[in-house]
Amino acid sequence: MTKNLKKDYLMKLAAIRTKNGYKCDVANYVYNPAYGYEYPNFVKILEENEEKKVVSRIYFFRHYDGRAEIKERIYDVSKAEGSWVIERNAKTTVLAELGKARFSLNQLISYC
Repeated sequence: MTKNLKKDYLMKLAAIRTKNGYKCDVANYVYNPAYGYEYPNFVKILEENEEKKVVSRIYFFRHYDGRAEIKERIYDVSKAEGSWVIERNAKTTVLAELGKARFSLNQLISYC
């Protein structure tokens, strides 16, 4: 899939705020070339103190064989690091196994 990088679509993603406080991570969607960031994902800071943040990320992930899943990843990041951070204590949970389903933004938002 190629990313939709049109200005109107990116503005739509940036404006989305879910009922539980998740917001779209537009920067990672646009600039991160990693395999898991080819679809929009939603992040929320669960806990924050002086040295670290606990972040929850809900995202759509397509495997190489065509299977798709919606996953939640909870991880810690240090506040002392720069713009690129290292995840620590990461825990991934599969929220839904979708088979060969296509990406749906509304379905992803329903898990946020």
